[in-house]
Amino acid sequence: MAISEDPISLERLERCFSPSARPRGSPKRGLRRRRAFSAAERDQVLGRTWAGLAFSDALPERPYALPVDFMGLPLLITRDRTGTLRCVFTMLCSHRGIKLVAEPTEVQGVINCRYHCWAYSVNGDLKATPHIGGVNRHTAEGFDNAEHGLKAVRSGASSWA
Repeated sequence: MAISEDPISLERLERCFSPSARPRGSPKRGLRRRRAFSAAERDQVLGRTWAGLAFSDALPERPYALPVDFMGLPLLITRDRTGTLRCVFTMLCSHRGIKLVAEPTEVQGVINCRYHCWAYSVNGDLKATPHIGGVNRHTAEGFDNAEHGLKAVRSGASSWA
């Protein structure tokens, strides 16, 4: 669905704001298309500009990870040992797509996936891949950790004070 498509005409929308003696809700047509419209709005409007996801003071001055759900996208904001904020990584393990952080948390060393214990630094680098090459073999021929870190999402975190 293109964002330019208006699922509800302005005339029908204005009816929702009529005096309370004559209440009217949103048209059913708009409710049916809400998910498609939200996805289009996320991708075609907010994805092309900026949106505030968190305040810098929401992350303490230590290694920290703050999970954020932005219109259905699981994102992660991190602060490293030097205080640098990175916003945002897709918060899913690059191996099995498991959600890495369920709630705001201090990071003790690395962020671990609970499925196969892949470990990521707060800057998104893949640091460990236990048993990837078999029992007690933590490397595999042709596999480069640098290519499998958390995927960065364009952000303005570097300009935060």
